[in-house]
Amino acid sequence: ALGQPTELGQWIAGLVVIAGPGANTREGLRGTVVALDADEKTLTVETGAGRQINVAAGADVRIRVPGIEEAEFSDIAVGDRVAVLGRFDPQDPSRFLARGLGVLATPDRPGD
Repeated sequence: ALGQPTELGQWIAGLVVIAGPGANTREGLRGTVVALDADEKTLTVETGAGRQINVAAGADVRIRVPGIEEAEFSDIAVGDRVAVLGRFDPQDPSRFLARGLGVLATPDRPGD
């Protein structure tokens, strides 16, 4: 909020901005890939709490895999530990829309 103070120590607002729900909301999740569909670019991530979340990786998703400079969705495998940034789909809360997907560790190369 922008404004000016009064003699009583109160503020008179000149401008107030309130972001609505979902405006620039970004969430994240971590877990292990338990299933994936390369054709649909979807994967199922099981979190540390045991919850399974369906993740959709659109065409503009940024993917990072250790040791691969230009990683693609096909570089992700079942068993990989991943971190995903994005948001839950407002129309389908069981689906997570990924904007960024990073492999933290693979079964043959444990992470720290």
